[in-house]
Amino acid sequence: MTVRLAPRAVGDLEEIRSYLVERSPGGAEQVRQHIAATIERFGNFPYLGRETDEPGVRMLSLTRYPYLIFYTVLDDNVAVLHIRHAAREPLDPRTL
Repeated sequence: MTVRLAPRAVGDLEEIRSYLVERSPGGAEQVRQHIAATIERFGNFPYLGRETDEPGVRMLSLTRYPYLIFYTVLDDNVAVLHIRHAAREPLDPRTL
């Protein structure tokens, strides 16, 4: 399967990096690598995450860091929609 990032997910990754690099450049790189490796896994395991209340949207919680990845599987494509810190307010599914 082809995995792609929606523009919002690209922006999320930039925000995560900007926030973390100020505090710990090395830590920011570790988080980036972990998120990227997880997203790559969707190509082989598109149903890795659990279904959400929003039809067609799945969510995977990272194991090492407190981030959630929201994505959808369409035909033979995986689209990463949004990446957010787990401590943030619950997500309104209409905003995906």
